[in-house]
Amino acid sequence: MDKEKLDLVLCGIESPAFGVAPAWPDHGLLWGDGNVVSLACESLEDTCWVVMEVARQNIEKLNSCSGLCRFHDGRVVYLGNSQGARDYIAAHGGEEEGRVLPWASKELDDGQVCSVGSCGSVVAGYDCCVAARDHSKVTLGADGVASVGYSGCVSSPGYGNVVSAGLGGSVVAGSGSIVAVKQQGDVIAGAASIVAMGAFGNVSVGEDSTAVVGSEGTVVVGDRGIAVAGEGGTAVAGIQGVAAACGLKGTAQAGVGGIVLLMYGEPLKAVIGRVGQDGILPDTPYRVEEDADGDVTLVPAS
Repeated sequence: MDKEKLDLVLCGIESPAFGVAPAWPDHGLLWGDGNVVSLACESLEDTCWVVMEVARQNIEKLNSCSGLCRFHDGRVVYLGNSQGARDYIAAHGGEEEGRVLPWASKELDDGQVCSVGSCGSVVAGYDCCVAARDHSKVTLGADGVASVGYSGCVSSPGYGNVVSAGLGGSVVAGSGSIVAVKQQGDVIAGAASIVAMGAFGNVSVGEDSTAVVGSEGTVVVGDRGIAVAGEGGTAVAGIQGVAAACGLKGTAQAGVGGIVLLMYGEPLKAVIGRVGQDGILPDTPYRVEEDADGDVTLVPAS
């Protein structure tokens, strides 16, 4: 076959038993481009990784956003562990044409930029910019920028970082950070930070911060902070903070000198309580309660 028309496809199979010929796959990731976890068997550790050499005309791409493909008449050129599969692809053109391979491990000096594929690992210095795909881990120095995909993890304890993560992302950030996570994630950030999280997330930030979480999420901010939770969520603010939540199942609590705000209904209505006035107690969660006459009051969410 014409070598210029051959491509490599990364596949995952169950580890073959001794003396038993494995069932070779017919789908995978073209040049390893995509989420390798989608190819794994029961777990990444239990998966045997295969690199197939396939004529280009025998490959059908299934996803325009990644290398997921179906193929036939492939030839096995590598069988073994994940690092060996990555090294084989890299050594045979995998890093050409801007391709991003999985399982990369990189260390960056200050001011450097890099991108890694799924299940990658990056340790970066000061003022770095990192883009990592699904299931990757990034450790970022101060004043850096990082973006990770689905179920990614970012640790950026330095000051002034900007971080975004996909579904199920986990972020630990220092003071003065800006963080955005799609949903179902966890964020811990230092003082004077800004955090936005989608539904079902958990956010905890320091004083003088602003944090917003979507439906049924939990957000906790320190003193003088602003905490906003979506429908059915929980918002907690410290001394002189503002806590706001939505829906009849939402709860809000604030410390001494703070404000609780509950929003509900269509069109949207709001009930405001000032801690220390009208019986609103500090550090006590409140919800809205509507009586038979349609009057609404704030009551402790016991």
